[in-house]
Amino acid sequence: MTRHDTYNKKILILYLLLVCFGLLNLYDLDQWANVDIFHTRFFKQCIWFVISLTCFLFLHFIPAEFINIFAYQSFFFSLVLILVSIIFGRAVAGHHAWIHIGSFTLQPGEFLKITCAMAISALLEYSDKPFAKKPSTLIYTFIVLGVSAVSILLQGDLGSAMVFSSFLIPLYICNLPFVFIFHAIAFVLLFILNIIFPFNFVAVCIFTLAIILSFFYKKYFKQIFTIALDLSLIAFVNNYVINHFLHQYHKDRIKVLFDESVDKLGLSWNILQSKIAISNGGFFGRGFGAGTQTKYNFIPAQQTDFIFCTIAEEYGFIGFLIYASIFLFLLFELLDTAERQKYRFNKIFIYSVASILFFHFSVNIAMACGVFPVVGIPLPFMSYGGSSLLSFSLMIFLTLKLDAKNSKMF
Repeated sequence: MTRHDTYNKKILILYLLLVCFGLLNLYDLDQWANVDIFHTRFFKQCIWFVISLTCFLFLHFIPAEFINIFAYQSFFFSLVLILVSIIFGRAVAGHHAWIHIGSFTLQPGEFLKITCAMAISALLEYSDKPFAKKPSTLIYTFIVLGVSAVSILLQGDLGSAMVFSSFLIPLYICNLPFVFIFHAIAFVLLFILNIIFPFNFVAVCIFTLAIILSFFYKKYFKQIFTIALDLSLIAFVNNYVINHFLHQYHKDRIKVLFDESVDKLGLSWNILQSKIAISNGGFFGRGFGAGTQTKYNFIPAQQTDFIFCTIAEEYGFIGFLIYASIFLFLLFELLDTAERQKYRFNKIFIYSVASILFFHFSVNIAMACGVFPVVGIPLPFMSYGGSSLLSFSLMIFLTLKLDAKNSKMF
């Protein structure tokens, strides 16, 4: 075996299976579009797939060390592209998230996920306990994550900004203190509560609960009220973010989960149609091209955010089980690959890739099932979108490249 044959074939095969399944679904949906094949989303996605494979060929001839060396430069370049999209990009559905290049559009936020993973991996690569040995590393890490999330929020893309919360998993592996995990979970839960209820009501509930707990646990009085004050501060920050960064439709997407009377002809209708499509599939599905909800275009964004409904309706529970198994096998293979890495940069980066993919997978399916707000998260390798397909492909290709470098050492 030559050095050129060290790529992980399991990851590559699983990746190709997922992409081909995604292309098959897009071809299915485009059957009902009254356009020629060269103007379908299926054809455009095929072009992006070819571009992705071309990037893989290009990476093959690039030394793996370059991924580490240019981690920070790549991150800053991604931020510049996002700034360009905010200033010069054309708004689509209220988002200034795309740069138009001729007939193609590029979404820089998709690539920021990769470069953010590279930057964090470079920050944490020199120690197995970086936060304890060098506390300033923690500050730099959260600056990278904070700048990334805020820049995406400035584009108006709440869903992509939420993806950066998935980095808690690789950070936890790097011995991130639990107090930060607690604050992250509290931030998310209070964020939802702040949208449904006014800040004053949330704050009163927090301190009321603190009073009740302190009555039963008097010796922990100071700790309980310190936590209550901390949670109130988080709620206050959430309230500011909600009022200054979120549009009304962002708030409605969360409210509709608890009150179906919100936007009956919009978000509530979308989720209802999604649930109908999923239930229509049953155990074995209606068959290829036979889904009524997808065929007659009842489902909103069925080629992008809600493409899972096509899988569920036409292939049923069995089809979903096969798809989910392939995806989970890919995740497990990524985790196993991460554990085998000698270099910490490689390990942290691959864990980050697995976390990002899992976040997209779980949130997208939860959205389609109506148990998570509709925040515009694509299903990896399945949803239509050239930028998302290219970015997910690059995550896999960079993983293969780094693992190949690791394999050469043994």
